[in-house]
Amino acid sequence: MYCIVRAHTHDEWVEQRVEFAAFEVTEDLICRIETYAGQLAGISPEPAFLEFWDYTPAFLDWPELVDEDLYEEVERILEKEVGYTYRFFPELPKALTDWAEKRELTVDTVRICFSGRSPGEFFWEGYLKHTAIVFSTDPMRIEDLKRAFAEREGR
Repeated sequence: MYCIVRAHTHDEWVEQRVEFAAFEVTEDLICRIETYAGQLAGISPEPAFLEFWDYTPAFLDWPELVDEDLYEEVERILEKEVGYTYRFFPELPKALTDWAEKRELTVDTVRICFSGRSPGEFFWEGYLKHTAIVFSTDPMRIEDLKRAFAEREGR
């Protein structure tokens, strides 16, 4: 099972934009995320932020000239649902996988981040290689990952 999540940068001068990140949802990934989140829950007083190295997602840019059908397909995938901007699906669309292989950005220092202010949520952030430009995914809920994976596995 796969997930596409909106991503962004707050750097207004960057030429390479990032629009989304894609990753495979596995049982191992869910266990890692729960373990990381559990470490935050066990700390008192609660810190504002906790981060771990995790290179799971591929950050992808969206070129100026792109196939309109592909753009519309990704936009449909990322339509806002209940305030969250990510979607799960059994396989990546073929057009997207072919395009993504050519467009993945070289992102270093990818971290998975948790905030004590939003328990049960996380996001990834990384730096464009050899720069201080930060790319971040939108926040995701751990329970959504678990539920989608369980439904896919028929649990």
